[in-house]
Amino acid sequence: MIKTFKIVSWIEWTSFIVLLIAVVNKYVFQGDPMIVTYLGRTHGFLFIAYIVLAYLVKDECKLSTKNFLMLCLMAALPFGVFLIHRYLKPTK
Repeated sequence: MIKTFKIVSWIEWTSFIVLLIAVVNKYVFQGDPMIVTYLGRTHGFLFIAYIVLAYLVKDECKLSTKNFLMLCLMAALPFGVFLIHRYLKPTK
């Protein structure tokens, strides 16, 4: 489950960066607003998947509630994905 979570975290991070680029394109260069709509929906779905998987990984890694909330907070940080990969270690 941790491997799946890490993959989803990378995809979610990538969708966030692409969404930021699309928003800049929309407002600065008068780009297509529909692209932002579709990318926003996709990013929202991936963010929800991230949170659900984080909850499932919480049990596998035996994270406390505080650490689980930190894991969720890392999703809101633009480069939090880099911290996640160092942070999660499966417990045996």
